[in-house]
Amino acid sequence: MKKIFSFLCLLFLSLSLASCENDSQKEYTIRFNSAGGSYVALQNVLNGELATKPEDPTRSGFIFEGWFWNDEEFDFTKKITSDVQLVAKWTKNTSALTGYYASMEGHLDETFKTSLHKLLKETHTTKRSYSQLWEDLASLDQDPNNSENILCIYTGRSIPIANRDKGTARNNIWNREHSWPNSHGFSSQDYYAYTDLHHLFASEKNINATRGNKDFNKVTNGNHDEYGNKWDNTYFEPRDEVKGDLARAMFYLVVRYDDPNELDLELSETSTGSSSNKTGKLGILSVLLEWNILDPVSEEEKLRNEKAFAIQGNRNPFVDYPEWVSYLYSQA
Repeated sequence: MKKIFSFLCLLFLSLSLASCENDSQKEYTIRFNSAGGSYVALQNVLNGELATKPEDPTRSGFIFEGWFWNDEEFDFTKKITSDVQLVAKWTKNTSALTGYYASMEGHLDETFKTSLHKLLKETHTTKRSYSQLWEDLASLDQDPNNSENILCIYTGRSIPIANRDKGTARNNIWNREHSWPNSHGFSSQDYYAYTDLHHLFASEKNINATRGNKDFNKVTNGNHDEYGNKWDNTYFEPRDEVKGDLARAMFYLVVRYDDPNELDLELSETSTGSSSNKTGKLGILSVLLEWNILDPVSEEEKLRNEKAFAIQGNRNPFVDYPEWVSYLYSQA
C-alpha cells in the first residue's frame, strides 16, 4: 500500500510540474488600440512576464494620456496572465495649428476634406510644364550619394541624370512616372494633376512600362524582379521601401483633386481602368491604407516634400501628418 501511495504522490508531483511548465510557456497577446492615433504593433508575452511599454503614439490635435484597460490606466509592471486589449486615451490639444496649416485649425472633423482641398488648391500657385519636370525630378529624386544621378522610385537604382528618355530602347534610362496613371482621369497636360510633383517620380523606363496603368495592390502569384516589385495583368506591388511614399501620394491627390468641375479623383476598393477626363479612380484603397502604416514617413520623403513645396507652392499633408489619413478614411 505504501508503494502505491508513493507512486501516486510521485505521479501527482510529476503532473503538477508538467502543468506548471506548460503554464510558464503559455503565450498571451497584448493588442494596442490607438483610437485614431498612429499604429502600435501587438506584443506576444509569455505567462508571468511583463509587457514592454511601447513608444507613445501620435495623433494630430490631441495629447496622449496613456494606455487603459477596463477604464483604468494599465500598469506595465504587472505580470501578464491573460490576453490584454489596451486602448489609448487622448485629450484635445488646445494649441493651434500654425504656419502652412493654420487654416486647418478647427477642421480636423467632418469638414476635413473640404477644408484641406481648399488649402491645397489655393496654395498650388505654380503649374509646371511637362518639359520642366525633367529639371524638377532631377532635383526631387537626386541620388544623395551622386549629385549627377537620380534614384528610380521603383528599383532604387542610381541612373545618370543625362540619361533622359528620348524614345530609345536601350537600358538604364529614366522617364517621368505618373504614380496615378494620367489615363485615369487627366490625359491632357492642361490638368494641374498632369505635372503635379507630389505624384510624379523619376523612374527607370522598363519598370515604368511594366507598371503601366495598373492599380496598386498586393500580388501573390505573378512576376517579380530583384528589387522587390511584383506584378500581374491587373495589379502592381512596389518594393517595400516606397509603399508608404506612394500611398501618401495617392491620398494627396484624392484631396487636392476633389472638384467635379475640375478633376475628381477617388480611391477604389476594386480594380479600375482608364477613364474619361475630369473623373478618375485607382485601387486598392485598403491596401494603400495598410502601406501607409507599414512604411512610415522617411527623412528622404520629408525632404522631397519640402522641395516640391518650394517649386509649386503646396505641400503633401500626409507626409507632414500621416495620421491625418484617419480623417479622410474612417477605416484607417
